[in-house]
Amino acid sequence: MKEKLDPGHIRSEISFFYYGLKKDSLIQLEEYLKHSSIFLDSIDKKFDDMKIYSEDFFEYFFAGGYKSIFTEQFIISLVSLSEYKLKIFLEIFDYVLEEDELKKITSANNDVLTAFKKYSKDYLKIIPKFDGKEYKEFKELTSLRNIIVHSGSRLWLQRESNISAVKELSKKYSNIKIYDDYVYIDIKFCLEAIEIVKRFFFLISKNFMREFPG
Repeated sequence: MKEKLDPGHIRSEISFFYYGLKKDSLIQLEEYLKHSSIFLDSIDKKFDDMKIYSEDFFEYFFAGGYKSIFTEQFIISLVSLSEYKLKIFLEIFDYVLEEDELKKITSANNDVLTAFKKYSKDYLKIIPKFDGKEYKEFKELTSLRNIIVHSGSRLWLQRESNISAVKELSKKYSNIKIYDDYVYIDIKFCLEAIEIVKRFFFLISKNFMREFPG
C-alpha cells in the first residue's frame, strides 16, 4: 500500500507531526511538571518543619499525599496523550490514501500499540523496529498507566503481562519502587517518562521516514 504514497508528502507530514509533538505538547508538559514540582517541594519542606499535632499539622498531613496523586495523574495524562498522538500519526496515512482502514483495526478491540503494529505491518507493509529499547520502554510505560488506572497501583489485581512490564521498568529506573505489590513512583520519574515518549516517537518517525526516501 505504501507504493501509493508520495514520498515527499509523507516525509513532510511526518516531520510536521514529530516537531509539533516535541516542541508543543511535550514542552507544555515539561513546563507544567517544573512549576508543579516547585509547589509540591514547598509542601514537603513545610511538613518536615512542622510539629506533630500542631495547628497546621492535619492540613499538611493530607497535603503530603499530593505528590503521589500528582505523579500518578501525570503518568496517566502523558500516556493517554501519547496514545492519542500515535493514532494521529497513523491517520496521516489513512487521510492521504483516502481510506478508512485504521478505523476498522482500532474498532476490533485493539489497544493503540497493537493497532499501530497491525496497521504498519499488515496494511502499509512497513515494519518498524518493535524489539528495541524505545518500543519496549514505551510499552512498559503503558502497562504502568494501566496498573495505576485499573488497580490503584496494586500489582496483584493486574494481568501478568502488565506486572512483568512494570517490574522490568522498575529495574531500569530507580524512581519506580515496588513494595508489597504496590507501585510507588517518585516525581522525578515524570521527566524520565517524557524522555521515554520522546525516544519512542523519534524511533517511529525515523523508521517511517526511511521507508519514503526522497
